[in-house]
Amino acid sequence: MIFKNNTTDTSLTDLIRLAKVDVLSDLDPIISTIEQKQQQQAQQKQQQEQEMQQAEQKHEADLAQAQRDNDNAQKQADRENKIEVAQIMIAPKVADAGKIEDTTGKLVHDGLVHNDKMDLERQKESNKTNLEQQKLQVQKQAQQVEDRRTAAMTHIAKTKPQPKTKK
Repeated sequence: MIFKNNTTDTSLTDLIRLAKVDVLSDLDPIISTIEQKQQQQAQQKQQQEQEMQQAEQKHEADLAQAQRDNDNAQKQADRENKIEVAQIMIAPKVADAGKIEDTTGKLVHDGLVHNDKMDLERQKESNKTNLEQQKLQVQKQAQQVEDRRTAAMTHIAKTKPQPKTKK
């Protein structure tokens, strides 16, 4: 009967040991060994899942950082290009290019500073949102771990033989 319905994920070796037991009192150490193996396997699986999730989160964070670095470099190049274009466009039109260049440079600079502030605010909001998502994910993982632990304890309680009482 034990061999036909192996729903406990018990190894064949353990099933054979169970079948060979003549005295019921000899079952307890075997069952304890089986339960310990199952708990160890569950812990290893949980640890592997956690490591995979951490690696995935690190990879996502690295990708996001690389994207931010690339965006910042592109924005800096765009700023420099806009300054050059502005300087080229106004230089031939005015006799007193120095004053207008300073004024235009200041206006362009002020506009860029404003854009930088807005980019920084957007980045702060993005970081805040990412942090909240990570917190929710950690809470979800903790709940899953607790659910697995509860399920394992319930399974152990159901499969553990109950001592018989004398009447």
